[in-house]
Amino acid sequence: MRCHTNLSLHSQFSFKIPLDIINSTNIMAVGDDMQHFFPNEKFTDLTIYQFGRQAAMPGYKNILSFNHFIFHYIYSGKGTLSYRVEKTAKIQSFPVEANQGFMMWPGINSTYQASEDDPWEYSWIEFEGSKAKELVFESGLNVYNPIYSSNDANEREKMASALSYITNNPKDPPLVLMSHFNMFMHHFVTSSDLRKHPEDETLQEFYVRSAIDYINKNYMNDITVCDISKYCSLHRSYLHRIFKAVLQTTPQNFLIQCRIDNACRLLRTTSNTVKEISALVGYPNEQNFSRAFMRTMGLSPSNWRKEN
Repeated sequence: MRCHTNLSLHSQFSFKIPLDIINSTNIMAVGDDMQHFFPNEKFTDLTIYQFGRQAAMPGYKNILSFNHFIFHYIYSGKGTLSYRVEKTAKIQSFPVEANQGFMMWPGINSTYQASEDDPWEYSWIEFEGSKAKELVFESGLNVYNPIYSSNDANEREKMASALSYITNNPKDPPLVLMSHFNMFMHHFVTSSDLRKHPEDETLQEFYVRSAIDYINKNYMNDITVCDISKYCSLHRSYLHRIFKAVLQTTPQNFLIQCRIDNACRLLRTTSNTVKEISALVGYPNEQNFSRAFMRTMGLSPSNWRKEN
């Protein structure tokens, strides 16, 4: 069965889904297409959103944009990933082949297309969480170099095995799937040829890591970018510049995203009011929180809660 896209979701699973779980809240059926959703309410540092496996038809193309990280690992065949880092920039294209992978970045429209002569087969996994950016950063992948490769065949195979387990066993308990996802992330980071070792870390990267640590520990307080720059003993403009260089975002946007991610978690897993959640994620003013949430998620906090 060839897989099609639906509301920016895509997958074709190599496993067969038993009829007794078709009506589960974890499966959405649209015609002949199905997407598997992970029940991630209990996991916030690092969690799965969706996953799947696909053997693409020759030349098959996807054009997608997501709110989270998505990693594809290529088992066989080859293809191309393309996107613009910025709206005014030229389109960058990256060839990908078997035993490599590629990362898709939150908020960036990406096109990936199977080869006409040797179409790829891959597994993919969508993930997010307060530790996600740090781990992807540690792997060395970034928007200018999104291709995963590894000369450590043993570690690479462990990574691929953990990912295959997840895509082949969607009915396993969430804790079991998360244990394999944590193994996947560990081997993904440690096997990456681009991995950043502490001794290789530049001074800019050290400051960015320090800022991220401060944000993760203090987003619930009424902190500002000035507070972050003071913590790092840096001028605000310099902090802005190194964030753009290392993470391709600004300290302000990173702080907002951290707060909104945690607000989503609270909206989904608690019965707290929007006003209470606003205060818990560092917005004393509920109106400011609602505006930031709407800009980031495209829905008001109340409507997002109803749909999730």
